[in-house]
Amino acid sequence: MIAEIIGAKAASKAIEVALSVIKYGILVGLPILVIVILCFGVAENRRKTTFTVSHMSIDLKAIKEINELAITRFLVPERRKINFDKKGTPVDDGSYFLDYIVLVQVDAVIPMEAVSLDVSPDNRTINVSVGRLVIGRANSIDNQSFMWNERSPTPNNAVQIAVAQAKREAVKTAIRRGIQDESNKNAKLFFECFFKALGFEDVQVSMPAGYEVDDSSKSMSPFINEVLKLEAQYADKFDAGRWHVDPEVPEGKLNTARGYDEFKKVAQYVMLFFDTHGGGKTGLILTEDGVYWRNGYWRSSKDTKNSYLPWEQFALCELRKGEDKLAERVYIKRHPEDSSFFDCNDVNTADNILGFLKDLQAISAKQLPQQAPITDGP
Repeated sequence: MIAEIIGAKAASKAIEVALSVIKYGILVGLPILVIVILCFGVAENRRKTTFTVSHMSIDLKAIKEINELAITRFLVPERRKINFDKKGTPVDDGSYFLDYIVLVQVDAVIPMEAVSLDVSPDNRTINVSVGRLVIGRANSIDNQSFMWNERSPTPNNAVQIAVAQAKREAVKTAIRRGIQDESNKNAKLFFECFFKALGFEDVQVSMPAGYEVDDSSKSMSPFINEVLKLEAQYADKFDAGRWHVDPEVPEGKLNTARGYDEFKKVAQYVMLFFDTHGGGKTGLILTEDGVYWRNGYWRSSKDTKNSYLPWEQFALCELRKGEDKLAERVYIKRHPEDSSFFDCNDVNTADNILGFLKDLQAISAKQLPQQAPITDGP
């Protein structure tokens, strides 16, 4: 244990030094680092007297007490205008609106329980493996950071909708500006400073390939990254006004879609919305949970036995195009008796959708675990 080797006080001081290097720069932090090494006796000699080869895995007890380490912080300004209809539903062109400006704090955080260590037999090298990087907000949006024109005709739920949208958009902005790259750099700098303060000569740090967003269950795992790449590859095969890929999925269309049974459980984060007819009432929606679709033959009931498949089941389902008069359909069947299908509106679109779904199925089969139980809905 680090606390047993050098004492919690020395470890705490090492954390402060490492963070000071990130905050104030190497030129300011390095002299302080030397002082800490001399004053608290965490250099090579003391470590050698208490550290043995049997401690091949060190517990980060001294710094895990802080639970999470905020390694990078972005302040993101957002100014937007949302249009609403009389019922308070966001629409592309409505008679009500909310014009707002907001400042959102976005943090990249490392959960310390996801950090593992491996020490070389000669006690000179330590390998630090960071298992998770979480991107989210450290503060709630209040009246001091969210402002709007209160004289405008605004529905009762407008502010709540705008706040939720502002948070999502701020995270997307931070991601586009490179918060992951900056966080990886800062995390490596922190751990290098921390463990060199403890006397290790060589510190190797590995970061996760993806990241998570804590407010929308959006896990930027390799799987979702591959899905987003595939959506971009197919974009030129569809009308740009109907093939909506994150982060350009219209909120108005999503709110319209969620008014129907087949889409009412669609999660907040949507990777893709293929809007079949252009009005947000029918189409194909991909979320982190799985695949949703709606054909829209009847408003009051589902037009197929199933309109949702979790990814694990989608990876195993049968995909085929209909024949003759049903050539506009793509069948998505979990078992031979299942009659579920997606109506693509025309034959050419059905060909492209079938190709997309098969490529999507290959990705999900490769990267996700199988053996999920069959269910009739999310």
